[in-house]
Amino acid sequence: MFGLQTATIHCTPDITLDEFASALLVAEERRAISPLLTPDVERPSTFTPTGRKRIAPVLLLRDLENASHAVQALVLELMRTRKLTTSRSTYDVPDRFLILGILPKATIFPTGLLKHLREAFFISHHHEYDDELDFTNPAPSDTESSDSFASVVIRKHPPSPPCTPGFPIFTLGRNFIPGSVVDTLRALAHDVVMDTEIRRYLLDIIVFLRMHRAVKGGVIATGTGDLEWLVKCLAPMHGLDYVTPALVALAVFKVYNHRIELVQRTEDERSILWGSDPKEVEAYLRQVEVETVIEDVLASVRAPL
Repeated sequence: MFGLQTATIHCTPDITLDEFASALLVAEERRAISPLLTPDVERPSTFTPTGRKRIAPVLLLRDLENASHAVQALVLELMRTRKLTTSRSTYDVPDRFLILGILPKATIFPTGLLKHLREAFFISHHHEYDDELDFTNPAPSDTESSDSFASVVIRKHPPSPPCTPGFPIFTLGRNFIPGSVVDTLRALAHDVVMDTEIRRYLLDIIVFLRMHRAVKGGVIATGTGDLEWLVKCLAPMHGLDYVTPALVALAVFKVYNHRIELVQRTEDERSILWGSDPKEVEAYLRQVEVETVIEDVLASVRAPL
């Protein structure tokens, strides 16, 4: 998607540290620049191997919760230090570096995943089957044959939001986003304005999440900084240079959906201390989910006008 090399690793309980570290490395490649392209045009480039190894810029870690704690600790160390040390050498992560942990929805809060590693991920997102995608009967157009159209997926996209000056315009659905667009979005995010009322709204949501009856142990403090940064990143993507309450509500689901730990035992639910019926509390805990908690908090906190 970003024109970067990708390493996909299927994590199992038997994978060793050496095997995992080796799977992170890819052949270092040199970009081949076409003389037909002008310097201000960026397209997916062709690469030629140099014979050296480096950490892949994009890591797809499937079933990370199944890996041993030693492997998970290595991933956490890679996130925090941005270095990989092996018996042979030390590798620095690329400037543009992305780790994606791919987990099934049923294990959005897997018991096998280290708590500190889970909290180190910036955001989480759940993908569902999209009814707009027709995999069975793609209708050929007047200018395309059915044979050439068989491998094409058509998706209808809503019109793009109005863009502020300097906002990078790129087509929705394209399979390559130039690095210049990412750099521009990052620069615009730094200039996004967050009003005092919006900041108070954001902090009130965090306080209500921390004090919710179904949340165990509160919420991690680093999530506050991640939430503030995400809303500033979402603003230019929606053509805005300021933060709105709707952007805050959207970002809360992304930042806290994998960070909130729910109460599992009836005796740990705090309303028991002031006389709640244990059976009613048990029935409540069986049906509550993280999304339910976030929706409850958003409904309780008054958004600024």
